[in-house]
Amino acid sequence: YSAPDIPRSHWIEQGRDEEYAADVEECLERIKSDAGNIRDGDEDYNCKCLDNEGRLAITHDDALLPHFQELAAAIQVSSGTKDRIIIDNIELQPKVIRQLFPAMEGKVATVWMEHVLFPAEDVVECYKIIAASIRRNYTLRKLIWFGNQIPSDDQADLLIESIIGNRSIKQLYLTNCFNQSGANGCKALATMITCGRPFKELGFSRNGLSGIDDVAAALATNPQLETLRITNNNLNNSDAELIA
Repeated sequence: YSAPDIPRSHWIEQGRDEEYAADVEECLERIKSDAGNIRDGDEDYNCKCLDNEGRLAITHDDALLPHFQELAAAIQVSSGTKDRIIIDNIELQPKVIRQLFPAMEGKVATVWMEHVLFPAEDVVECYKIIAASIRRNYTLRKLIWFGNQIPSDDQADLLIESIIGNRSIKQLYLTNCFNQSGANGCKALATMITCGRPFKELGFSRNGLSGIDDVAAALATNPQLETLRITNNNLNNSDAELIA
């Protein structure tokens, strides 16, 4: 592991507090540990070093790039398929995504992205890189996209098309990603249901879905779908009758 240590003073001099500095240090220790375990050949490894849940969000800093590169390199040279990688409450700029996502192709069965931060000026590029990688990752069985607000229908279409294009994906959870003012969740869900793909499970909870005539009609065309999770949406009795 050749990535250089980052002194705590680096963060303090940027105006960060001790709590933030400590959180980043813990994350870097987790990256070092996971990179070592992955290189040691643990095939069913759950990579949780980028799971920053319950802590201050880690924003981008170029000093972190060598550590992300160490993790990416460990995944890329590893044998077998890793069970999952979780990325939560961390900002991902395009340069970080270009390091991590190609390395996961053919290596990771579950990608779990939760409350990930994308810089507004880079969000289109971020989605393009991620979508292209999802389409190519033939070992990917499950994609969890939780609490990452999809900013527009264009980005939603890009993501959905990449998922449809990867026939290895059997379980998809797009939870708390759509709202009434942004991307159209009903359109995205109807597209997934009618695409002809034999998904085992689709999760579209907490997306503000309402007036789901198209979704209900789409359901009738996909007898292969085993489970549809649409809890905590804005559905009324009429919507329920249509689904039934």
